[in-house]
Amino acid sequence: MDREIWQSIIGFVSQQRYPVLPCPYCMEKSLAIDIESINYRKSTPSQERDFFTKELDSELQKYSEITKQNTFLGVLLYLGAAASNMQKEYAKFICFFKCKNCGGDVSAAGTSQCPLDRKNTTIAEKSLLKIEYFSPPVPFFNVGASVPISVKNEVLQSFNHFHSDLLTSGAKLRRSIEKLCSELGFKGKTLHGSISAMTEKFPREAELLHSLKLLGNEATHADSVSEEDLLNAFEIQEYVLGMFERIEAEKRAEEKAKKLMNKFDRS
Repeated sequence: MDREIWQSIIGFVSQQRYPVLPCPYCMEKSLAIDIESINYRKSTPSQERDFFTKELDSELQKYSEITKQNTFLGVLLYLGAAASNMQKEYAKFICFFKCKNCGGDVSAAGTSQCPLDRKNTTIAEKSLLKIEYFSPPVPFFNVGASVPISVKNEVLQSFNHFHSDLLTSGAKLRRSIEKLCSELGFKGKTLHGSISAMTEKFPREAELLHSLKLLGNEATHADSVSEEDLLNAFEIQEYVLGMFERIEAEKRAEEKAKKLMNKFDRS
């Protein structure tokens, strides 16, 4: 997983500098935004208030540690962020991405942010973009062909919700673990029990899945999951899902070993 790509689009990004993404069809890093396809609609006053509040909440999270150490400095930073956000206007947009390798198209929708210009009624060219939804989902890493479709579907939805709803993304990640355990035949009374049942046969993977379960529980029952938490979880998940390919490789090796034994074992 190329973590830097996903970290770079957590916030608003200039449309001219939007990074090239992995293509969901051919998996090459060649999916680029089609700037000509961007279609804007200015936000209503109520949407403006919602965006403004959301941005301030994000700023408050950013300065929370500073505020704990220095309340006065934290308040100044927060007021500065509020003043800055009041000088911006928001719009909703839709657009397309096109893969330069296979030609596949991906649609996207989100929110744009640009400097407030009372004299200009059009959206400024230097607007910043925050994509909140891709269709089909853009993969954070290649989910191998050997991964069962029930697991893959939950993983892809977890990727897609990362851009707009962190808690739902974490909950979907938890569901992918449930499906994984079920596909491998490990079914406990609880998810913890299902993962624990894997320990004897897949000790390393079970240990890692317990950490993902904790994040999924937090996303389902609380609200302190961050983008960095999910990126860490996706990196762990990429390794764990490789177990299906490792299982397939082991089966192929065993079959070939059996053929050799049958042919040459004269004991």
